[in-house]
Amino acid sequence: MTTAHSHNTIVIEPYGGAINAYPVNDSAFIHRDVLFDFFVDVFWVQDSDKPQAVDWLDNFMTLMQPWFNGHVYQNYPRRTLTDYRWMYWGDAFNSLLYVKKLYDPHDFFTFQQSIRAYTPSDGPGVRRDTSTPRFSGPQIVRSPHWRPTRRELTPRPRP
Repeated sequence: MTTAHSHNTIVIEPYGGAINAYPVNDSAFIHRDVLFDFFVDVFWVQDSDKPQAVDWLDNFMTLMQPWFNGHVYQNYPRRTLTDYRWMYWGDAFNSLLYVKKLYDPHDFFTFQQSIRAYTPSDGPGVRRDTSTPRFSGPQIVRSPHWRPTRRELTPRPRP
């Protein structure tokens, strides 16, 4: 498959080591059991080139779909993701929603794919996090900075 524009970008970011040593259930970053992150950016100069670039991106991502794990790193958002809550945050979503409601009850920090409750318009195809939020009291305590030990940084065998 060739790209519509020579400045389109495909990036593979290696993960592992300290990223994977931290327990996946202890943070909102759920991408701790993968070897790498993969993202694609498309660009265009003229507005008339946008449909071709977006079409190429959509087709390329469809081609790559069999190798994805169903999650997407939230710092590389895509407006077309309807199941973004699950894809970005997985089972961490309900805990994040709890914090959002506690510290931003009027939704001051909002954008198209911000943390917000599911709505009936989300439709039946949207996966919902059914986990119990990690926080239950009115006060959330930040734990001191965690650093992995040398033993925890030792690569784990892959199945």
